Amino acid sequence: FGYCDGACMSAKKDGMSNIGGFLALNDDVLAQKCKNMLILTEGYPTYGGLAGYDLEALAVGLEEVLHEDYLQYRIRSVEYLGDRLTKAGIPIVQPPGGHAIYIDAKAMLPHIPLDQFPAWAL
Repeated sequence: FGYCDGACMSAKKDGMSNIGGFLALNDDVLAQKCKNMLILTEGYPTYGGLAGYDLEALAVGLEEVLHEDYLQYRIRSVEYLGDRLTKAGIPIVQPPGGHAIYIDAKAMLPHIPLDQFPAWAL
């Protein structure tokens, strides 16, 4: 992580878990501010507000998500959805990749000025 300012991960998507994730930052001051907010919204940073069974599910999910057959399935599923949306005339950011589909709101809603946030309108 030496080449970036920070990173985040959703355990729901990347850890095949019902809850959780992480935020990693290289700025200690910003990290402390985030920890302070975490206490108000999620729980103490030492356990992240997760129950033991959620931590166990996350540990299993992080191992299983690396299986080649699952990765092929996931990438192909996203590719399939991207193909279907494109064929239906819905503009998406290309290529779809293996993580998510992003609708190109600027192309889909050209009548909405950028300063009025077309993606939010979508």
